[in-house]
Amino acid sequence: MKQSSLKTSPFNNLFFYMVGQASWYLSQGLQMVLFPTILILILEVSPSNYGLAQVSLLAPSIFLIVLGGTIADRTDTRILLCFVHLMATAPLFLILFAIYFNFLSYELMIFYGLIMGCASAFALPSRESLLTSISQGEIQRTVTIAMITQFSFQLIGMSVGGLADNLGVLPLIIAQSFSLIVGAY
Repeated sequence: MKQSSLKTSPFNNLFFYMVGQASWYLSQGLQMVLFPTILILILEVSPSNYGLAQVSLLAPSIFLIVLGGTIADRTDTRILLCFVHLMATAPLFLILFAIYFNFLSYELMIFYGLIMGCASAFALPSRESLLTSISQGEIQRTVTIAMITQFSFQLIGMSVGGLADNLGVLPLIIAQSFSLIVGAY
C-alpha cells in the first residue's frame, strides 16, 4: 500500500515531470547545434537550402499545434509524451545509420526536421497540460521550476553540442537519442 502512495505523491509527479522536461530540452539544445552542423559542415548545403531545412523544423508546429493541444486535452498526456519521445528518436537512429553507412543526405535532414517539428507540436501542449495537473495548487512555483529546468537543460544541450568539432556528431546524436529515451520513461 505504501508503494502505491509513493508513485502518486506530488514530489514524484513533479520529479518525473521535470526529468521529462529536462530530457526533451537537452535534446532540443543538442538539436539547435547539431542540425546546422550536419547541414553546413557535413552536407555543405547552400544558404537557401539551409533556410528551407530550418523551416522543416518549425512549420509542422505552426500547422499542428492546435491539433496537438486538442489531443493533449483528451488523452493521458503521460502516454502521449512517452510516444512523442520515442517517435522523436526514430529519425535520430536513421541519421546515425545514414552517417555510418554513408547515405546521409539533405532530403534525410528535411525528413528529420519534419518529424521533429511534428513531435514538438504534440509535446509542447501535452507538457503544458500535464504541468497544470501536477502543480497541486502551486502553479506559479511549478511553472518557475519548469522554466528553470527548460532553459538550463537547453543551454546544457547547446553547450554539449558545441563539442561536435572535438567529439564528432555521432556521439552527440547518440546522447540526443538517449536523452529522449530517458524522457519516454
